[in-house]
Amino acid sequence: MDLLWTATSTEYESQLLAVYFPLYRGTLGMRLGIVRDNNTSLFSNVKNLADLQRFTACQGKMWADTHVLEANGIKVAKSLGYPNIFPMVEADRCDYFPRAIFEPWVEVEREAQYQLQVEPHIMLRYKMPFFFFVKQGNLALADHLNTILFAMFEDGTYQKLFNADADVKKALKLGHLNKRVVIDLTNPYVSDRVNAIPSQVWFDPIAGTK
Repeated sequence: MDLLWTATSTEYESQLLAVYFPLYRGTLGMRLGIVRDNNTSLFSNVKNLADLQRFTACQGKMWADTHVLEANGIKVAKSLGYPNIFPMVEADRCDYFPRAIFEPWVEVEREAQYQLQVEPHIMLRYKMPFFFFVKQGNLALADHLNTILFAMFEDGTYQKLFNADADVKKALKLGHLNKRVVIDLTNPYVSDRVNAIPSQVWFDPIAGTK
């Protein structure tokens, strides 16, 4: 394997060479909730993490996001199977199912047999970057990708491609991200290298499409 692209983990970063440029600009860690369609006002008074901790999220039992939520004191109802989570939300076994900003509308439409909607008031945000990885020892490829990606970002090419992406455009149009209460969570499982990524590379939903 010469090239892999996936959400990072300490295991991947120890076994492979990571290219420390967040390909989705951090949007994988920006989460909107899927809720029962009669619960769209459930989070209307949530202003901070302490408020959010009163509610229970649904997640996959083995997902990295589950560990992040629990590390921040958020209660999680867990399922071994992704398809099982949608009926769990409808049955009130949890209050919301956090999804990356480009995922929930497609899922609500696809799972139309359940009475679900996208929650309109809050957004969770934590670092869950999506990286290119190359095999250990292939420093030339890792350096080449790193140089190209940061050069594209510096001249604005990457931002143009990002903003033109259909999923990003849909998330910005439907999600009203700049009007939501943003609740920042700590991801204690990311490396120091991830935390050292320049702040301007991460997408800022408050500022919009920069």
